[in-house]
Amino acid sequence: MTDRVRTALSSATDSLVRPEYTGENRCWPCTVLNVAILVLAVAAVAWLSPPAGAALALVGLALITSRGYVVPYTPRIGPAVVARLPIDAGHAGPETPPTEGGDDVSAVASGADGEAVLGALIDAGIVHGEAEIRLDDDFRAAWRDRMTELRDADLEAALEAAVPNVSAERYTWQGDPWYSLDRADLDRPSSTLSRPVALADVAAIETLTGYGLSRPVACQAARPLRQFLSACPACDSALTVGNDSCCGGFGPDGPTEVLACESCDTHVFVFAE
Repeated sequence: MTDRVRTALSSATDSLVRPEYTGENRCWPCTVLNVAILVLAVAAVAWLSPPAGAALALVGLALITSRGYVVPYTPRIGPAVVARLPIDAGHAGPETPPTEGGDDVSAVASGADGEAVLGALIDAGIVHGEAEIRLDDDFRAAWRDRMTELRDADLEAALEAAVPNVSAERYTWQGDPWYSLDRADLDRPSSTLSRPVALADVAAIETLTGYGLSRPVACQAARPLRQFLSACPACDSALTVGNDSCCGGFGPDGPTEVLACESCDTHVFVFAE
């Protein structure tokens, strides 16, 4: 066998292997779904030709083993299909604590509507532009500095100081710190924040009020400002714009576009669908 043939075979094999969907990244519900579809296909083919059915079974299992799936576009369509099954599939991927509340302080804060918030940000010189909004460089630097300072602070106390009438509670979920925010005077579920989100939102509120914005407006502005982040508030790792896929966590496929920190394995911002 010539080196050229070996290289061609190696390239062909590598193109079939998808490590982002196998090993620790394998999504078992989607694997089971693919195996079930393969079994049905093999049964149909074997009824006409047993040897062809056996060949299809071998090829299909090899593909599921090496690339995670045999049905095309499984990472994109898998979540929608499994979500309609009458079972709890327990999809793999970045998980968040079970909660009915939001993922930002605005869920438990009273404030202005979106247009009023944007107008206040523009008037204060925090964002610029019309067709394409961009964050002011000086504000970005001040916001980043405050996030860094807050890493060693008591985030429970900082959240309660930043958001009016809120009680904050820190707890651990799957080994990571999370924060639950509640307001006794509101008939709303708790808002649950990861540590990166809590750092970003508290720092944003404090920096915004320093620019002269009212606290209610600052609370409402904290979440949308997170889409302008380029580094994780908690670890400084570069943030990735991708999709929250059932298979392999963040990637190019999936139903929901997110801004995520792969090091912290958490979303920092979820874009509107």
